[in-house]
Amino acid sequence: MKIDFVLDEADSDDPMAIDPVGDITIESRGESITERFVYIDSWLNALLEGSRKARFSERLDVDLLEERDPLVFERRNESFLLSFRGKSIVVDNLDQLEAASIAGIENLSQIMPIPNNVTPQPDESG
Repeated sequence: MKIDFVLDEADSDDPMAIDPVGDITIESRGESITERFVYIDSWLNALLEGSRKARFSERLDVDLLEERDPLVFERRNESFLLSFRGKSIVVDNLDQLEAASIAGIENLSQIMPIPNNVTPQPDESG
């Protein structure tokens, strides 16, 4: 399980002026979902939310603030199908997706300031 992102080039040296817009790739089992020109912080937070909540349901739709379509998590026996706009990958381990999401958020926070409301919080769902 791997999440990579590349931010678009900024026109300013001021990190507060940088929008977290770029390309993101979520990879599992050699398959991937890649989306271009998206808000990376929204994607990472949606992946984190889904990794924490999907285990409690057969299907979970997670809204992406700037997107019309949700990220969809569907249980498939011992794994989950993660889908977005007709593209899907199999996620074998939600804990690995959670760890990859947190690592992505931490990596993004090293590149640019992130408000406290999007910093990864401990899972309180039990």
